[in-house]
Amino acid sequence: MQFQCRENYDRAECVKDATALHQAMAMYPLQLLGTWSFVLVPADDWSALVRGQGGDPVSPAFSMLDQRLTLLDGSLFVATAGRNKELLEKFGVIGPQLVNLAITHEMGHGMCQEKDERRADDYGKELREGKVPDCSKTRGRF
Repeated sequence: MQFQCRENYDRAECVKDATALHQAMAMYPLQLLGTWSFVLVPADDWSALVRGQGGDPVSPAFSMLDQRLTLLDGSLFVATAGRNKELLEKFGVIGPQLVNLAITHEMGHGMCQEKDERRADDYGKELREGKVPDCSKTRGRF
């Protein structure tokens, strides 16, 4: 498991935010991800990066399954009032609850190699309930 920051992420903020991310994830079965990297992206770079990948820039995280990589918006840890409003409107939570929602959803993608958003939501919910996700909804589809 690797926790990193993009090169233009403030060094002190990187250490603080990566530590907070690691602590938020500690309660989950990270070993089920295998080799995986989590990269924090400066808030100012987030929208362009996500759009470049064809994603929704409002979403605070996304995973590249083939690269075993999850990118997370630095706004998860320190957000502007405008960004918090946007996140609250879309997800209904901000702060630590949104960090938890984002990481479990992305872990659902990673643990089960799941591309479907709804199933990743289901797997994330199982994680938040203290369960190990049942990836059988994914297996056998191919």
